Amino acid sequence: AKRVTQPLSNISKEFHSFSIGMIEQTTGETDETASLRRSLERLRSSYERNRLEEAELLMRRKKLREDMMMASEIQQSIIPPAGNHLLQDGRIRLHVVYMPHNIVSGDLYDFFMIDEHRLMVAMGDVSGAGVPAALFMGVADTFIKTKAHAGSAKEIESEVNALLCKSNDHQFFLTLFLCILDLQKGTLNYCNAGHTPSFLFSNHGDVKEMGDPHGLPLGLYHDRIYKDATVPITRGDSLILYTDGIIEQNNESGQMFGTDSFYRLFDKITGKNPEEIAGLVIKEVNDFAGASPQSDDLSLLVIRYE
Repeated sequence: AKRVTQPLSNISKEFHSFSIGMIEQTTGETDETASLRRSLERLRSSYERNRLEEAELLMRRKKLREDMMMASEIQQSIIPPAGNHLLQDGRIRLHVVYMPHNIVSGDLYDFFMIDEHRLMVAMGDVSGAGVPAALFMGVADTFIKTKAHAGSAKEIESEVNALLCKSNDHQFFLTLFLCILDLQKGTLNYCNAGHTPSFLFSNHGDVKEMGDPHGLPLGLYHDRIYKDATVPITRGDSLILYTDGIIEQNNESGQMFGTDSFYRLFDKITGKNPEEIAGLVIKEVNDFAGASPQSDDLSLLVIRYE
């Protein structure tokens, strides 16, 4: 009888100890069947409690994702949609690529006509990531729209900087390249506040890097003075603005795409329209990355003055 019942007794003791969290079995317990029954009841109660907690956690995650998707929709309603755009009866052709790293993004881009003959274009990147960066980006874009009539590119950036500095306890900052294309004068006035340089491609194949004048990002120093520059632009010229998600993309070996790889694409750009130029850049970046995931928000804006 002992040989038959001893294994059951041992199992009962182990099962009972496991069900109550490795607490020793109560002394004097002799009814293995009753002990197993109580252990199973405790396990069932624990399972039900865990099941309810997991269901609540899944519900919270679902609600968070829904909120994030709503935030993404609101953010994308602030900026122009990705794809092709035509302005001024086709005199200005644009193509936008927008690839957030997560659901929401800290990248900022915008373009709109200030008046009948002046186009304002902006490309920027907010420090940090996630919802806080996306909110700061939305505020900054609103300030840019509000101050678009301030005058030159440096005057717009100076006023936006002053507004961003007023309520910025968390010390977010915005790198921003902003330019004004004057179709009447045939000029491009630009100001760069700590952003990656933009490039102007002439219809003859010449390339101008617009990195200077280069100032500090917006939102850090209230009294910062910014400088700008003006260059001629003619029909057939193209302009490329982008965020550092392009040059900082890693491949499977941990190497970055880098500025040199980006510059090597310029020989292939001549004669192509904005969509073709953007497609060429993104293909090169994706081919370089291989199986490596996207490492940052990526935005690209190509403009052609027809």
